[in-house]
This record gives sequence, C-alpha cells and structure tokens, in this order.
Amino acid sequence: MLIAGNAAHRHPPANGLGTNTCIQDGLNLAWKLALVLKGQAGVGLLDTYTQERQPVAQQVVDRAMKSVGDMLPISKALGFEPGQDEAAGWANVDNLFEDTAHGRARRQALRDAVDLQNYQFNCHGVEMGQIYTSSAVVPTARRGRLRRATLSCTTTRARSPARICRMRGSSAATNACRRSTWWAMDASRCSPAWAARRGVRSRHRSPRRWALPSTSPPIGGPKCDAQDVHGRWADLAGISESGCLLVRPDRHIAWRQQDSAGASQEALEKVMCGVLDRPRVS
Repeated sequence: MLIAGNAAHRHPPANGLGTNTCIQDGLNLAWKLALVLKGQAGVGLLDTYTQERQPVAQQVVDRAMKSVGDMLPISKALGFEPGQDEAAGWANVDNLFEDTAHGRARRQALRDAVDLQNYQFNCHGVEMGQIYTSSAVVPTARRGRLRRATLSCTTTRARSPARICRMRGSSAATNACRRSTWWAMDASRCSPAWAARRGVRSRHRSPRRWALPSTSPPIGGPKCDAQDVHGRWADLAGISESGCLLVRPDRHIAWRQQDSAGASQEALEKVMCGVLDRPRVS
C-alpha cells in the first residue's frame, strides 16, 4: 500500500510545511507509479518512494515540533503565565518597557525570542534542500564545495538548481526552469555530444519507448540557446562546461556527469536501467 500527504505524516502547522510536504509526496510518487503501470520501470522503483520521502517527512515533523517549543520564549519574555488575569498581564507589559535593568534584560530576551522565529519562517533548507538516498539516484562526487546548502543544495540527490538565462533572440533574462514534466538533460555549453543522447530506445522486446531524457537548451555562452547571463550555471550545477545533469520528473538530480567524455549511449542506458529498476539487455 502506498500512502501520501496527511495520511502519512501529521504535525502541527508550525513552519507551514504541511501542504508543501503533501504535494512533494505526490510529485515523488506520481511519476514512479506511472512508469511502473506503463511497464517502463520495474516495481522496485516504487520502493524508492518510502526510502526518499520518509526521512524528509520525519525532518519536517521534527522541525515543526521544535518550532512549537521555540514559541515559548516569547510568552516568557512577555511575562505571560497560565491563569494570569488581565491586570497582571498589562502590568507585565508595562514593566517590559521600563527604563530599568530588569526592563532592559526583558527586552533583550524578547528580541532573542523573536529572532529565534527566523528558523520557523525562513526554513528554506527544510523546504527545498531535501536530499534523497535511494536506487533512483546515482551518487556522484560534486566539483568544488557545496555552498549555501540550506538554501541551494545542488548535489546529486537534491533538486536541480534554478538558473537565470536569456534565451537566444530575447532581451529578457528569465528563470529557465525546465518546462518539461518528464526527464531532462541539463547540459552546459553547446555540446552536441549530449544533444545526441536524446531519444535513447530500450533494447527490450517491448516496442515502447522509454520515458527518457529530452535535452533542454544547452546553457552557456552567447552561442548557446540559453545564455548563462550570470556566468554561474556550471558552478551551481557542480559540473564542467561540457558536463550534464540528468534531472528526474520531480526535478531532483538523478545523475551528474562532469564532462562530455561520459556522453555515451551505453552510460546513459546503464544509469536509466539502474534508476528505473530495469534489467539491461545486451
């Protein structure tokens, strides 16, 4: 049985990640279930749903529960107590603003308590920095060190980074996120080696075409369809100028290849067979 959303995880509304987590569950499961039902992936792919999403849901629940506890310092700094009447409450507020050592200490405690809420209302790492560990991703080394991991996690197993590009013939720079809802290969520069890998056909008896990568416009210099206006794409992606990312339908990176030396049909087929739990046929 496969469950998702609130049926799989219940927690208080702190951090506001309940709906996000439910939607992410559905996005993670939908493409996997679709491929298995269509015979394009083995049933083992469905095992990766729990392997990937359960740790994420646990992280969200833990963060939400901690945020509930982090609200208590505000009440304490304001001097609110259970059973307190209105007069006592206002007296505590008045004391808070007194120009005394006690008043100054309370105001500092209140500032510290409010600052603590930054972890509740700006939880990008919990929301977007999710890293999956399963057979549906291929762990690979990342070029350089991972920066701003809580805000923009670009290691394999994480989400593909957003990129600001200017499409050839356009004067506007836009967030060139993948338009496709299926697999995509995000390549640096104008590498014909990666463009040639699109449309890999399964060598199984089934005549069905795999749901395999479509090649996004290569990202790079002025001669590329998608121009890297900030010159940061290769660094964010953790690949060289001729490298490539294989991006799953849920926008998580399934495979990273540092350069075009690995741009072979055999390499891509091996990766796809592993990710989709399909046996290779020689």
